[in-house]
Amino acid sequence: MAGRTSMFGRKGLTATLGCVLFSMVDQTVCLELKNDSEVTGELVEVDSFMNATMKNVITRTLSGQTIVLDEVYVKGISIRYVCMSLLIPSDLHHPP
Repeated sequence: MAGRTSMFGRKGLTATLGCVLFSMVDQTVCLELKNDSEVTGELVEVDSFMNATMKNVITRTLSGQTIVLDEVYVKGISIRYVCMSLLIPSDLHHPP
């Protein structure tokens, strides 16, 4: 990757999960965190370190407690998994 710069301006991020997460802005995603809690909401912003801002959030803790929040900031280093819905265009179901 010598000299290759990604869309984020940093080297080495051209084919990472950060790029996928960046393309999912304005969609609903679920982030499973390293502390075994889940954060589900609309992705507002993502930076090159996968730090994410989300709105209309439902958080589920390890103990099963559910917390509803207007906005949440998640540090990228705390993300274990990104769960995303698979949106299939309707024309794939009914080809011409």
